[in-house]
Amino acid sequence: MAGGNAPAPVTILLVEDDEVIRRSLTMALERYGYRVTPPVTA
Repeated sequence: MAGGNAPAPVTILLVEDDEVIRRSLTMALERYGYRVTPPVTA
């Protein structure tokens, strides 16, 4: 990129009940540079 400006990281809120799917999606998204945040439950 010109000037060395890196794009801001993108954070995705991933809401999925199935743990296997959630882990797979998290790994795939993080591989492409996304930050993945699970929802906070009380």
